[in-house]
Amino acid sequence: MSEVNQALALIESGGDNLKVMITLEVLHMSILVTGGAGVIGATVVKQLVAHGAEVVVFDLRDDRSLLGNVEVPIECGDICDKSLLVRVMRCYGVEKIVHLAAVMPDWAQENPFEASRINTWGLVIVLEAAREAGIARTVFTSSKAVIGRVAGPHMHPDYAPVSEEIGTHPYNVYGATKLAAEVLGKQLALESGLDLTVLRLASTYGPGKTVRHGKVGILSAIIEGAFRGESVRLPSGADLRNDFLYCKDIAQAVIKALAAPHTGFHLCHIGSGRLASLTDFVIAVRRGIPYADIEIGAGLDYGGGAGQYFRMDIQAARDILGYDPEYDVEKGVADYVQTISSQAEV
Repeated sequence: MSEVNQALALIESGGDNLKVMITLEVLHMSILVTGGAGVIGATVVKQLVAHGAEVVVFDLRDDRSLLGNVEVPIECGDICDKSLLVRVMRCYGVEKIVHLAAVMPDWAQENPFEASRINTWGLVIVLEAAREAGIARTVFTSSKAVIGRVAGPHMHPDYAPVSEEIGTHPYNVYGATKLAAEVLGKQLALESGLDLTVLRLASTYGPGKTVRHGKVGILSAIIEGAFRGESVRLPSGADLRNDFLYCKDIAQAVIKALAAPHTGFHLCHIGSGRLASLTDFVIAVRRGIPYADIEIGAGLDYGGGAGQYFRMDIQAARDILGYDPEYDVEKGVADYVQTISSQAEV
């Protein structure tokens, strides 16, 4: 019996070692990662390589600054160039796809046409290329931005977990483009028989976000500013609680989605499984950076209103993918500080 069939047999029998078996150590494969040179993409690529996968990155430019010493091929091009994507998929014998390529909120707001072309039609083109190349499974990262602002028990002070059944009311172009991608992607998957897993991410943080994402990466700005010895001041937000998702937990979710036995379309909320305040975050930063000079004023708003901050219900991800977040704020910040300290020593 092949390793893949052994894993599937274990799934059917409900074996206790399922989480161990469902890894890329068992399911060795060639994987295309679009946007693999980005903040989340680089983490995903490094974790995939660590699991034994053969990874090829498709990105707009050959920028390896976030990939460290991981050597993978980078093919450069427009995400909407279907013929190029198909050629890359066939050239590298790609078996599965992780689609992360996207433009960020501020740029999307100023360039709605290009944002919709890249964020929405990019997924459509990737799925069409996958179908033409004979690749069944794609994992796509969406965003909490499709939900918009929550109300009632989901916001402060109750923070009832937000499930996949909540209504979607994006308040900016970025959220609208991601929602359109989700809807179109689902329709294409159902009509064509492709496997598509959409991972809708909570508020993310990870090394490199300050440089790549600007003010969107406020958590990264706090850590990296403190690391550089800069004073960090926010007028309000110390009392706000949120679901802070570390980049390595995103990578875990992607890997589980690639290796899970399910077929068809699935939408899963991906979060940390817990709430934390910016005060908790600052305490964790000070543990790793004792000289950190950070002050955050009281209140619930550090950038967009209390309704933007909430806790993801991750039960579907647990049930469907076997997702089990490892990083609370303390552990995530410690790993972040260790990462940028190592980079500074190089």
